[in-house]
Amino acid sequence: MKISLVLTAFFLTVMLPVLAACRTSNDLASGSDVQISAEVTPDPPVVGEGYVIITVEDAAGQPVEGATVQVRGDMDHAGMEPVEATAEPGEGSGEYIAVIDWNMGGDWSLSIGVALPDGGYVDESFDFSVDSD
Repeated sequence: MKISLVLTAFFLTVMLPVLAACRTSNDLASGSDVQISAEVTPDPPVVGEGYVIITVEDAAGQPVEGATVQVRGDMDHAGMEPVEATAEPGEGSGEYIAVIDWNMGGDWSLSIGVALPDGGYVDESFDFSVDSD
């Protein structure tokens, strides 16, 4: 019994941190280390077609390639149908671009879902105000 407790304590205090330090930047821990950022063009967005530029990076700031990125835009008041788009890889590493039809001026929330190449998933929401001019 004492030996198993000693081995467990050894593993938790010595081996677990060593194993964690050996993790490479490509091991995304199923999304827990992934950062998503989003910007819009034009900025500020206006009613009509616009672009959402999404950047996906790991904890070390390295681009995440090969992800599938979905965008859903919802207005902040009930009764409006959401707008949805699948982002395509952009010119830069870890960059994805979605075409969005801002069909009405007002406050919008964009939910961005990222299916990672390792099978993990992460999502983030961003708020934008769309001009009607």
